[in-house]
Amino acid sequence: MHPSYQIELMDLFCETLKTNKNEYLIETHSELLILRLMQLIKNKTISSEDVSINYISKDENGAKINNLEIDTEGNFVDEWPDGFFD
Repeated sequence: MHPSYQIELMDLFCETLKTNKNEYLIETHSELLILRLMQLIKNKTISSEDVSINYISKDENGAKINNLEIDTEGNFVDEWPDGFFD
């Protein structure tokens, strides 16, 4: 998807989250979508409390869901797993 459309899409998700109380489950590998979400949190357009970013990993016991916390300034508190984002 074109980068400008990705930004518009994230803006639309956040706007409808606030106005219509919609909830979304979005699966993505798009760094741009995540960066836009972080920017919207930093700009106070959306609250970090309204967002949950999860990474699914696999170990000897099976799949594990890891929540990656975002602070109120739009920064990740937890580090991304290897292989994602520089």
